[in-house]
Amino acid sequence: MKNYNNSKIIGIDHGYGNIKTANCCFSTGILASDKEPIFKENMLVWNDRYYLIGEGHKEFSADKMLDEDYYVLTLAAIARELNICKLNSADVFIAAGLPLTWVAGQKDDFKKYLLQNETVDYTFKGKDYHIHIAGVDVYPQGFAAIINNIKDFSGVNMLCDIGNGTMNVMFVNDKKPDPRRCYTEKFGTHQCMLEIKEQLMRLHHITMMPFIKAKTRIGIILMPQTTLLSKRIRNNFMPKKREKGRNRWLTNERMRYSENSCITLLRVCLIL
Repeated sequence: MKNYNNSKIIGIDHGYGNIKTANCCFSTGILASDKEPIFKENMLVWNDRYYLIGEGHKEFSADKMLDEDYYVLTLAAIARELNICKLNSADVFIAAGLPLTWVAGQKDDFKKYLLQNETVDYTFKGKDYHIHIAGVDVYPQGFAAIINNIKDFSGVNMLCDIGNGTMNVMFVNDKKPDPRRCYTEKFGTHQCMLEIKEQLMRLHHITMMPFIKAKTRIGIILMPQTTLLSKRIRNNFMPKKREKGRNRWLTNERMRYSENSCITLLRVCLIL
């Protein structure tokens, strides 16, 4: 969060798996109710409705403006940032992002969506907030990661931003982004995890526990003390002793054990 002209600039990454700010990260899940829920952890109250933030799983949708979910998640993200500074009232300028090739078509609508209320009063985690939305800017996702150092990107470079639901690729040629070579694929870590679950079921008749999420490192799933995989599978995926000077969990020999599932696992290892 930055200060500018008496406003708080808050950058928010409205991801399909997680909502991220400079200091916070929480699951893109939301459960709405007209009645006050029994369990109130991470509860947001707005417009006489109750929202449990981070609960459930929001299905992928290329259009984030189809419902009010991402707006409410934005309010939660703002509250988390303000709470760090011990504030509950502020003029807020939102810096948001959209997938590379969707920015041109969705930028104005997403900006209007986030500006739907000039002032907002709500309660999050038992604390009242009053915010004034001073403005919104929408940028291409991933580009912020290199903008300050783009002068160092001589020759041909590729920026790859892999998220939960999409993967954004941008080529940078001689310090300049190439607009003809920007791509957004509907493929992310969530799809990788679904593929892993499918391969484990098809080849080994094993079902992963539902609490394993796409953001979980694949190494955690394969740790020897877990009960998620049978002993036979763990013994083939994991070395009994870590080889000296080697930090990789998957060796070439063990990859041959089950080609399809190992390749899928390796893809996620490389991504995460």
